[in-house]
Amino acid sequence: LEKICDFTGGCYIFAEHPGTGKSTACKFIVKEAIEKLGKSKVLYINCSSARGIDVIRNQIEPFIRALGKRLVILEEADGLTPDAQNALKEDITSTKNKVTWILTTNNYMKLIDPIRTRGPRIDFLPQKQKIRKLLTNICKERGIKLSDRDILKIIDNTYPNFREAINCIIVPGKQTNYTEIRNDLIKLYNKELTVKDFERKHSGLSFDSIITIINSMSEKDIDDFPYIVMFAWKTATYSNMLSKKALLYFINNVKD
Repeated sequence: LEKICDFTGGCYIFAEHPGTGKSTACKFIVKEAIEKLGKSKVLYINCSSARGIDVIRNQIEPFIRALGKRLVILEEADGLTPDAQNALKEDITSTKNKVTWILTTNNYMKLIDPIRTRGPRIDFLPQKQKIRKLLTNICKERGIKLSDRDILKIIDNTYPNFREAINCIIVPGKQTNYTEIRNDLIKLYNKELTVKDFERKHSGLSFDSIITIINSMSEKDIDDFPYIVMFAWKTATYSNMLSKKALLYFINNVKD
């Protein structure tokens, strides 16, 4: 990041999995650029919503034609259409000595080859030990009761997405007890808890977090609970029943 923050030009591709810190790194770089170059010299575009040739012609090209060093960040650049990517490759080449380009992508191969060869690929793959330390510190700070074994299971089931690992132990606005959530899922399975009661109690828990917690269970938790639920759920995906509520109802009724 130190080299990038010299803002002497060039193209850098932040690649691979979501939840690994690419957007956080971009925010840091934007902050540095505003301090060194000025806010007017920074252009940030999320290409998941602005993805056509018009964004290149109407936003990017007028910006990079101006004098002076500039920073262009294109988040989720793999969302750009092929026409937009073809136009972009020429813009990157013609401004490589004054514009610093940062493209982020969760699917590197969706970028066309001429884009991929415009700059180095930087993979964001956090070390498991660092994620473990981060989760342990969060648990201590928030008073979350979570064993080291549970932390390691969460990491194994979410890696390299440490954002989802954090979501598994933190429900927004609450102090989350991972063991309590796991026990409540078992109660839901055994019809000792209703879907309505579970949702009221764990309203901020995401769909992906529930899946991760189920996957982290072992047969010691309760018979073949994780296997049965995940088998039933994978079967249900053919009916496109992919909402959190549908998953909870599946857990609540899979024994029937």
